[in-house]
Amino acid sequence: MVVANPALGHLLVSALAKHATPRQQAPQGVPPVPPAQKKFRDSWPFLADRTCPIELKALAADKITAYHNYTEAHRRLPSCGSNEEFYSVANEVIENFLENRAIFEELDYFKQHGTILGKHRIFSEARSMDALRKLSIKDLIRKEGNLKEAIWRIENEIRKGNKPHLLASRQKRKDAKWRELIEVQRMIDDYAL
Repeated sequence: MVVANPALGHLLVSALAKHATPRQQAPQGVPPVPPAQKKFRDSWPFLADRTCPIELKALAADKITAYHNYTEAHRRLPSCGSNEEFYSVANEVIENFLENRAIFEELDYFKQHGTILGKHRIFSEARSMDALRKLSIKDLIRKEGNLKEAIWRIENEIRKGNKPHLLASRQKRKDAKWRELIEVQRMIDDYAL
């Protein structure tokens, strides 16, 4: 109605105003109450189920961490003093946002379909760990050497700093290799016992 005849907009406003309840003002110095948010467990009730895959429970914890890291970095953005600092903090905001979204997709898919989507890196790391558990001691020792060399190469790429746009992905690769190396070393130690 208003789009067809904008001159009648005041009639719509006055008609709606009759049905509106007056807003109560908060006393001076009292911050307004934020709208109620849905609780995390209410959004993802399957997390309380004993049959829920452990990877999804780990992702739920990572989602909370990514959200808090995102909000903290976002809060720091206005106070950045240099372009380098702004770039670093903005990158942190983006990385945590993307991590949060990737986890949301996994949780939402499981909620809707009852099966794992499996796109998040945690699932590929779990498959990698399962493959490690099937290796012989000889293969584990060889794998340990390969992982140490791979970590050295990644650290060398990071130290060069010639491709700053790849820094986050290189850091993720390095962290994944470190986790794998720690697991391999633990398995080698278990063989020694």
